[in-house]
Amino acid sequence: MASLTAAFPNVHFRVSIADTDTLVERMLKGAVDLAVINPVPDDRLFYRHLLIEDLVLIGGPRSDLSPTHAVAFSELVKLPLVMPAAPTGIRNTLENAALRLKVAITSRLSTDSMQVTKELVESGLGYAVMPLAACTSEVEAGRLHYAPIREPELTHQLGVAATAQLEPPREFAAKVGILIREEVERLTASGVWPAHFVPSPSWDPNIPEAQTH
Repeated sequence: MASLTAAFPNVHFRVSIADTDTLVERMLKGAVDLAVINPVPDDRLFYRHLLIEDLVLIGGPRSDLSPTHAVAFSELVKLPLVMPAAPTGIRNTLENAALRLKVAITSRLSTDSMQVTKELVESGLGYAVMPLAACTSEVEAGRLHYAPIREPELTHQLGVAATAQLEPPREFAAKVGILIREEVERLTASGVWPAHFVPSPSWDPNIPEAQTH
């Protein structure tokens, strides 16, 4: 936001926080112009990948999870999980992995709030799967523990998206998309955001090939 407000000092930005499904719905209704979301198979959206994050298993401060000891997915599914409520994103990744391995997931609770998820896990009511960047401060404070996931390793993709019916000028939207990419590249290169940046052509909603598939 600092980069955007510096580049466009006369523009008022409204930040919306929601899951991918909700943000897509708001974009299609014209309530949101640009969004950083998981990939979705919707030809009404222009989409460019930004990054790939490794997903980790998180537990409370009394759990024995350690970043030096990976947890197999077959063991992860036996734990009482706090699952995302939205069907896309992390929940979809978990369910697809379980389907491929022919195992059932033990889900104790579900919520559409990342913050509530972390609080439930910290209180000992379950475990959760999320990117490490989503819980770095809690891990550093000792409020949460985490472990890598293996067999298989799980990843999480994010990209910047818009619809063809943009209200702002397309040139402005393209510049915002470029600034977002530059900021993500800087954060991932510095290690502040533990993720893998995905280089791609400049994001431009005028380019039909930018549609997600």
